[in-house]
Amino acid sequence: MNEKINKLLIIDDSPKNIQVVANFLQNEGYDLSFATDGKEAMQVLSKETFDLILLDVVMPLIDGFQVCREISSNANYKDIPILFLTVKTDPDSIVKGFESGGVDYITKPFNPYELLARIKTHLRLKSIQKQFKENNAKLIEEVSLRQKAEKQLKNMNVELEYKVKERTKQIYRLAGIIDQLYESVIITNKDGVIEYVNKAFESDSGFKSDEVIGDIPRFLEKGRFSKEFYDEIWSTIRSGKTWSGSFSNTKKDGTPYDEEIMVVPIINHGNEPDGFFSLKRDVSNQKRLEKQLINAQKMEAIGTLAGGIAHDFNNILTAIIGFSEIVKYELEQKKFDCFRINEVLSASNRAKDLVNQILVLSRRNEIEKKPVRVDLVVKEALKLIRSSVPVSIEIIQNIEETLGTVNADPSQIHQVVMNLCTNAYQAADSEKGKITIGLSQIKLNGSETSDTVLGQGLYLKLTVEDNGKGIDRSIADKIFEPYFTTKRPGEGTGLGLAVVNGIIADLKGSVTAKSDEGNTVFTVLMPYNPQKHEPDNSENDTRIPTGNEKVVFLDDEVNIADIGKIILESLGYTVKKMTDPAEALNYIKAGKGKVDLIVADYTMPVMTGTELAEKVFDIDPEIHFVISSGIKRFSNEDIKNYKNIYGFLKKPFTKKELGVLVRKALDEK
Repeated sequence: MNEKINKLLIIDDSPKNIQVVANFLQNEGYDLSFATDGKEAMQVLSKETFDLILLDVVMPLIDGFQVCREISSNANYKDIPILFLTVKTDPDSIVKGFESGGVDYITKPFNPYELLARIKTHLRLKSIQKQFKENNAKLIEEVSLRQKAEKQLKNMNVELEYKVKERTKQIYRLAGIIDQLYESVIITNKDGVIEYVNKAFESDSGFKSDEVIGDIPRFLEKGRFSKEFYDEIWSTIRSGKTWSGSFSNTKKDGTPYDEEIMVVPIINHGNEPDGFFSLKRDVSNQKRLEKQLINAQKMEAIGTLAGGIAHDFNNILTAIIGFSEIVKYELEQKKFDCFRINEVLSASNRAKDLVNQILVLSRRNEIEKKPVRVDLVVKEALKLIRSSVPVSIEIIQNIEETLGTVNADPSQIHQVVMNLCTNAYQAADSEKGKITIGLSQIKLNGSETSDTVLGQGLYLKLTVEDNGKGIDRSIADKIFEPYFTTKRPGEGTGLGLAVVNGIIADLKGSVTAKSDEGNTVFTVLMPYNPQKHEPDNSENDTRIPTGNEKVVFLDDEVNIADIGKIILESLGYTVKKMTDPAEALNYIKAGKGKVDLIVADYTMPVMTGTELAEKVFDIDPEIHFVISSGIKRFSNEDIKNYKNIYGFLKKPFTKKELGVLVRKALDEK
C-alpha cells in the first residue's frame, strides 16, 4: 500500500514567502495548496481536505489570529492543526497565537529542518489522536455489543479474543511510533503521574523508564518555580487547552540543559482531560548558538568603533611619539635629564598597546603570522612576570621544551601569557599565593573534540593556575566579554581576557576556564606543528641607518608630515614635506627634481597612498614607495601586488622604525 501524501495549506500574503516554504516542502513530498488571505483560505478549505495549515499572522484585512479562530471554530476544520509561521516574536503574539487555536508558533527566519520536524510531529500527533478517538469509539461499541450478547458469549469467545489481539497490536504499533520520535514524550494520568516515557526521554534525561513511572515530571514539581506559574499550567491543560513553554532542567548526572515543552490534554469520550501528552525538545544547543550570535554582534560593534577611532588616535600618537623622540634627542645632545620625556614615551607606548588590544579584540588588526617557538616566548614573558610580582607569590614553571611551532605573531603569544599571568597574580592569595604555568604537547582525538570547535590533531596546551578565591559562577560566562571586569574603576580595562580570547580564536585554538573555590585554571589550546624550527637569532642592532637620497614624506596630517621630515633630515636625507596627494602627483609630473622614495599615508582625501603609487609608477617606475597606516595593515603578500611599494610603516612609528624601513626600501632593487 502506498504511503499517504499529506496535504498542506499555506496561508501567507507574500508570494515570496510562500515560494520559499513551498520549494522546501515540495521536495519533501507534500501536496501543497496556497491562499494569500483569510477569505481565500476559507474558500479553499470548503473545496479540499487538508492535514495541516501553515499560517502567517501579518496579513491585510483579517490577520492570522482571526483566521485561526474562524478555522478552529468551524466543525469541519477544527481538527486541522494550525502552525503559525511569522516574524512576530513578542510574547503577547505567541500567547495570542495559541489562544486563537494554533498548536505551534514558529518565528521567521526559521530553520527549514526544524520546520519540517515540527510539521512531521504535529501530523503524527494528529494521527495518534485520530486513532485514539477511533479506538475509543470502537471499544464503546464493542462493550455495548457484549452487553447485548451475553447469552451468545461462548459462541463469540473465539472472535472476541481475536479482536483483543488486534487491538493490542494497534496499541503496540502506536507505542512504537511514539518511541521513534526524536522528541521526548511523557504521558501522564489526569493527576500528572507519569505512566509512559519514550526512548528519546531516556536518552535526553539519562533516566530509565522504571525510574520515573509513577513519579511527577520534574518540570511540574512544585518549588522550582512560583505557585502562580504552576497554577497557570494546570488551569490551562485541565481546561482542555494546550500549554507550551521553556524550562531549565537537569539530567540524571546533574548536567543542566534547556528544553521547550508542549503539554497536550488527552480528551476522553466525556470531553474531559483523562491524561496529558507532553512533548519535550532539548534546545540547549540552540541557546548556545544564540549566545554566540550575541557575542559576535558585540564584537562587530566594537570592531566598528575600533575602526573608527584607531586611524585618528594612531595619528595623534604618531605626533606625540615623534616629537617626544625629537625633543629627547635634542636634550641628550645638551646633556639634559630626559626622565620626563621618557615618561611621555612610556605612556604613549601604553596607549599604542591599548589601541592594538582593541584592534585585536575586534579582529580589525591584520597580523602577519610566522612559526613561533612558544616555549621560548613563555619563558621570556615569565621573566617579566617574576620581576613585577611580589616575592610572596610563588611562581611554578612546568614548561616542556617544544621544538615545534605555532603559526602566530610572537608578540601576541607574549601578550596572552602576560594577560593570563597578570590575571592570576591579581586573583592569587596575597600572602600564600601560588601561580603555576604549564606548557605541554597533547593530541586530541574525535571524542575529545566533540564538545569544542577544535579538530583532531596536535595542540600546544598552555595552562595558568592560581590559588585565588575562584570565579563566581554567576559571572563565569561573562569573563571573556569585552570591558567586563570585577575590578574597581581605574584598576583595569576589562580587555585582558577578551584580548586573549580574540588572539587564540584567530589561531583556530580555544580558551577555557575551570574554577572552584581556591583554584582557577585557564587552559589555552593552539594548533601545533611538531617539525623542529630554529628561532631567528639575528642581532638586534640599535643603530639607525642613514642616507643622502631625496625623499618625499606625504601625510594629510601636518604634524605627522613635520615629524617625518625632521626625523629623515636628521638621518641625512633631503626631504620634501607634503600633505596633499594631488600636489605630490603634480610635483612628480613636473619633474622638478629627482625623487628616490615617497613615504605616503594610505588614508588620504582624493586618493589613497596605493592609488598614488600606481599613478607615479606610470610616470617614473624608478621611484620606490613606503605606505603608512594606523588602521590598515599590509602583509608581505599584499605588498607584492604592487610594482613600486617596498615596505609598510605602521603608525604610530618610532625614529628607528622609520629609518630602518626607509633604508631598506631604498636598497631594494
